Amino acid sequence: MTIGNVGGFGLMAICCNQLVRHLSPLTVALVLGTTILLPTVAFPFMQAPGPDRRLASESFSQFFGDLVALVKRRDVLVAIVLFAAPAATFSLTNFLGGRGSDFDASPGFVGLVGGIGVCAGGIVGCLVFPGLSRLMPLRPLYLTVGLVGALATLGLILLPHTPASYAIVLITENLFQSLAITTSIAVTFETIGRNNPLASTTFCVIGSAYGVPISYMLYVDAFGFARGGISGSLAIDAVTGILASAMLGLMLLWLASKGRNARTA
Repeated sequence: MTIGNVGGFGLMAICCNQLVRHLSPLTVALVLGTTILLPTVAFPFMQAPGPDRRLASESFSQFFGDLVALVKRRDVLVAIVLFAAPAATFSLTNFLGGRGSDFDASPGFVGLVGGIGVCAGGIVGCLVFPGLSRLMPLRPLYLTVGLVGALATLGLILLPHTPASYAIVLITENLFQSLAITTSIAVTFETIGRNNPLASTTFCVIGSAYGVPISYMLYVDAFGFARGGISGSLAIDAVTGILASAMLGLMLLWLASKGRNARTA
């Protein structure tokens, strides 16, 4: 799923860049609008459940009841805390898209890197997950991805501000973000478990938590940029990720120790 998402993003990045540069705004709007609507052609051929005959009030009451049942589960709360914290966010992928000029990169080069390069880096990040998941449990793996990625981000500060460096920075951030997203989905499925009647609700609640830090970390990255340019953004993003990963790692150790003590008592 993540590979398809990353691949689609890369393809659209290449197409949008070329369309905007060579066609009129109206033509671009029509082409992109048609492209976005194109997948709906498959809807008539897809099986769907019958209409829900319940009243809206009944649906909402069941939904809120499901939410109450979810937040009573410790593993669900742990997953939400992991994803809502800025441990493995890599929100610089969104921030750097408009900062190509700081690396003397042309719009065409930015579009190329944002398409082909990001797509390749993202797919590699997804494909290495199966091997890494055999090395340790998924929750520590998620924090390890965040920690290693943050250290890599810190090292990117040393690069000169050239177009080649821009490509390295953007591809690196997308590689780690794709790996983090893949790991977060695996953690979500592990938390849901088998034959869970609240599977869809659990997936949506936990999955939406990952989008929270992507939103607020943009302000943090912008704060760093205002103080120290691109280096400031890289530094504050990396330090935030390192601190969050370390604190959450301590939390997991404490919970594991508490669980062992409870079993031996």
